[in-house]
Amino acid sequence: RKPPEFAATLTHGINSAANEYLEVKWDADGLVSLFDKRFKKECLGGKGNRLQLIGEKSSSSWDYFPSGEVFPLQAVKTAEIVEKSRLQTVVRWVDRSDSSLFTREMILKAGVPQLEFRLTVDWHEHDKMLKIAFPTTITEGHATYEQPYGVIERPTTGSEWPAQNWIDLSNDVFGVSLLNNGKYGHDIDGSTMRLSVVRGARDMDPRMDEAVHAFRYVLYPHVGDWRKGDTNRAAQEMNQPLQ
Repeated sequence: RKPPEFAATLTHGINSAANEYLEVKWDADGLVSLFDKRFKKECLGGKGNRLQLIGEKSSSSWDYFPSGEVFPLQAVKTAEIVEKSRLQTVVRWVDRSDSSLFTREMILKAGVPQLEFRLTVDWHEHDKMLKIAFPTTITEGHATYEQPYGVIERPTTGSEWPAQNWIDLSNDVFGVSLLNNGKYGHDIDGSTMRLSVVRGARDMDPRMDEAVHAFRYVLYPHVGDWRKGDTNRAAQEMNQPLQ
């Protein structure tokens, strides 16, 4: 039999792409807009998927005391479209510090109400932590973190907390979930969600965690809170895909 036609498709602008759910815009440095067409809602309150290389006061593996110093990154390659079709658009940025290399990729797929990212880090830092920041437009939101066998609500004060497959920031009307497939440190400060990627602690091994790290994460806008948005199912589908 003739296979059915796949109706979903992407449209493209100069620095933008859209599917039937989301419209994304980017510039030389990163993601500048994530607009949900279903709810006519802008999800980002500033530049998203932003890398932050943060200094630490302590080199202990068991404690995290940020110094407040943020080290600048230099662009190696600004926004480059590496794949462009009616089914998938992939945009890549490459940055570096004095010692490490960071490759970000943003993927918008046809027929999917999510924005996916891939990050590859060649990590050689000392006494620093790398975070990814997503400032959102969520006001008066509740922060929820997945934990073993359940979830827990945390304050939005910027404190570092563990979570497994997802965190969520939402109010009764709208929310955004940040899903991942293997990173466990998170914080939510006001309306900004951050994911901790890798640290340069040195108390157990002078080259601890020096290597190439690669993982995926997803920004998932949804209606209502994480229950109405079915965040847990979206995270399970990401981490245990149908084969």
